[in-house]
Formats: sequence, structure tokens, C-alpha cells
Amino acid sequence: MSIILDVVFAFVLTYLSFLLLSLGNKKHAGITRLTSTPSPLLLIVLHSLAYLLMAISLMNCIDVWKTEIGVVVWIGLLQLASVMVSATFTYLPTLYTVVCNYLLLVAFWGPRLREK
Repeated sequence: MSIILDVVFAFVLTYLSFLLLSLGNKKHAGITRLTSTPSPLLLIVLHSLAYLLMAISLMNCIDVWKTEIGVVVWIGLLQLASVMVSATFTYLPTLYTVVCNYLLLVAFWGPRLREK
């Protein structure tokens, strides 16, 4: 049971990190409430949080499965999360918008960090 929770936790962190990275793209940011061109400060914040979440996910996988298997599982989760973010953006854009606006607090960051 603990391994299942660890896999779900690592996947959610990886999925959220790919969502944060996708918001740096002009097309993805245009769907949400961000401007069509995110400011450099917003890009730094989004990318820093994304890399932090990926590092936590990697450390979780290494803690559960040790180094060799943990890295392989984490790479598999990276691939799965990237496909899931792409599928969410392509086929369920309203879900993408809801997840980005409410879970990642883009509705709060957008008006304060965008370029004038």
C-alpha cells in the first residue's frame, strides 16, 4: 500500500511540474489567464517551482526503490506525465485551465507578474 501512495505522490509532483513548465509556452499561457507572453520574472518563478517539484519527485523515487530502479521509475513517470499534460491540453482544455488556475494559483500570479 505504501508503494502505491509513493508512486501516486511522485506522479502528481511530476504532473504539476510539467504543468508549470507548460505555462512558460506562449500557446499554453494564452489559454489561461496569463498574457500571451509571460514575463521573465514569471518564467523564473514557474521554472524554479517546476524543477523543485521534479527534484522532490526524484528523491521520493530514489528513497523508495534505491538509486538504479528509482531513477528508471522516475524517468517513466516523466514520460507518463508529459503525455498526460499534452493530452489534457489538447483534448480537455477546460480541465487544463481549471487545474492551472486553481491548483497552481496562476489566477493569483498572472495579474501581478505579467508584463505591462
